[in-house]
Amino acid sequence: MNHLTKEEQQKFWNSKAAVFPRFEEGENNYEAKMLNNIRDLGVDFRGRSILDVGCGSGMYTIRLAKEAQKVTASDISETMLDILMTDACSMGISNIVPVLNDWKDFHSDERFDIVFCSMTPAAHSDSARQKLTGYSRGQIVYMGFGGVMESDVLNALYPVFGISQREFYDAARMKEWLIKNGYAYRSKTVDGEWLTLRTEDELVHNSHAMLSTYRIDPDRETIRKHLGVFSDGNGKYTDKVKYRIEVIVWENQN
Repeated sequence: MNHLTKEEQQKFWNSKAAVFPRFEEGENNYEAKMLNNIRDLGVDFRGRSILDVGCGSGMYTIRLAKEAQKVTASDISETMLDILMTDACSMGISNIVPVLNDWKDFHSDERFDIVFCSMTPAAHSDSARQKLTGYSRGQIVYMGFGGVMESDVLNALYPVFGISQREFYDAARMKEWLIKNGYAYRSKTVDGEWLTLRTEDELVHNSHAMLSTYRIDPDRETIRKHLGVFSDGNGKYTDKVKYRIEVIVWENQN
């Protein structure tokens, strides 16, 4: 994703917002379990000021805000931030401050107790990683792919459009940077599967958005023709994504 221009990234995430997961209640879902993994690594969000970098639709942001003193939520997509603030307002949550910008353009005089960064291309350069660390006066929490991100639907579509899937080693590159710069860290690896149920139009829309990041303009009807195998016969389509995610926590000691 970091190979795209700022404008291309904004277009992608605004488009993706239409089918992107959003906050859902419950303590047994994916986000709740991942936050428990982070707590196991010694992170306490209660009463803290938090910067959520690449917050998206707020799946984590709202959970963090329920514990934190304040959450500053930064994202490149105005549509994602609209979803976040709509959901937060509907729950009476008023301690989230949305900030619309690319991480490269983010600026604040404030330093935060915790900088939180989950599954975002914002931290894919050394300068961006240093910026994450510099905005924390305490801990930095990062979640990235650990070499596995395999969608059944996209795996079926890649050869149709002559695409070779890019690698997903975000976490490994972050750890290399931490070691190079002398930061001790704690980490935990989580393997699992996401099962997403969509309508045909939603699956076409999502597939088109993902394939477009390879700088092609895939024909939607061609995509549609190859989705039949994922149908349950009742108008719903299942995409299974196998993942390996690594949670990494370190501290800014400067």
